[in-house]
Amino acid sequence: WSFVWQRLVEVGFDRTELAMIGRAWLAGREDQPEWALVWQRLVEGGVDRSELVATGRAWLLGREDHSQWPRVWRKLAELGFNRGELQEIGRLWLARHRHSDEYPSLLRTVHGQ
Repeated sequence: WSFVWQRLVEVGFDRTELAMIGRAWLAGREDQPEWALVWQRLVEGGVDRSELVATGRAWLLGREDHSQWPRVWRKLAELGFNRGELQEIGRLWLARHRHSDEYPSLLRTVHGQ
C-alpha cells in the first residue's frame, strides 16, 4: 500500500486528498515497517504538521527497537520539536542501542554536531 501511496505523492496527486488517506492509514498500523516513511512524507507535505508531529512523538514511545525509530526521531529533531525532551529520549535510545548502525549518526544529532 505505501508504495502506491508514495508513487501518487511523487507524481503530484491531490495533496490534500493524499494527506487525508495517509493519516487514515497511519492509525492502527503503527507497527508496520512503512509507517515511518508515510508519516515522514506527510510531515514534509506540511498538511496538519502540528498534529503529525504529536503523532510522531507518541509513536516513539514503546517502539525503541523498531528499525525506523531513528528516522522518526531525526525528523522530529529537524522540525525543532521540544528539543529538551527529544534529546533526553534520544540519549535513552543511545544508551540501549550502542551497537546499532544508527548509533554514530544519532549520537551526533543528540549532541548537536
